Amino acid sequence: MGMQSGIVLCIIALAACASAKGGRARYELMKFVTYGNGNTTYGVENERLSTFQFGQFPIMTKKGIRFSFNSANGPLNFETDSIYHAMQEWNTVGVAPQLRLRSNTRRCPSLVCTGEADNANDIGWLSLGDEEILSVAYARYKIRKQRIVGVEADIVVNMDVEWSNDETLGTYDYQTVILHQLGHVLGLDTSEEPRATMYYEFEKRTKSTSKTRDTTLSDYDREALTYLYTEMANNRISRK
Repeated sequence: MGMQSGIVLCIIALAACASAKGGRARYELMKFVTYGNGNTTYGVENERLSTFQFGQFPIMTKKGIRFSFNSANGPLNFETDSIYHAMQEWNTVGVAPQLRLRSNTRRCPSLVCTGEADNANDIGWLSLGDEEILSVAYARYKIRKQRIVGVEADIVVNMDVEWSNDETLGTYDYQTVILHQLGHVLGLDTSEEPRATMYYEFEKRTKSTSKTRDTTLSDYDREALTYLYTEMANNRISRK
């Protein structure tokens, strides 16, 4: 699949390894990357975990997932509304932790900007140095009682890319990409279904007849999230 027709979203999920007192919980190093040719890899940097697969374990949290937004360096003036509506779209499924946009912040999303955790969920802008990468999301998870527990999620959008929310020629749609990224935060893998929000490729608006804005979840996305949080809810991570 050539890069002329679209661009593949690069997703990386990382969590630092650290043992908790008494062995009750552990922070695991997990990595999930979608490359430019569409291939996907993931892994856990801990030999004691034998059957972890991203997209097969719901993210457990009792408080929902509350984000703050840093508008610094942003070329747009509609990001807050776009993030809010993307969150509401996932919330309508009604099975996963509720997503909330809490406040503005001056923090740069720390897992991306510094590689350090600050226990805050942030969305912001950053120059990623490569216009073929639209956005990067990092998620820090904790393994507790063989369950995946969400601890921190950060999302940055590449400020070097041209963005819009009205399908302006030569741009990518901001809300469409945020909607996709939030699906990863909730635990969904990329999809090979072209009609799905979680499809791994995004197109730039290059002609007036092309459609690049898709801010409504497909039935595929809704069914995937429902399956993850119902049928897969009792999944346990096995240990060697």
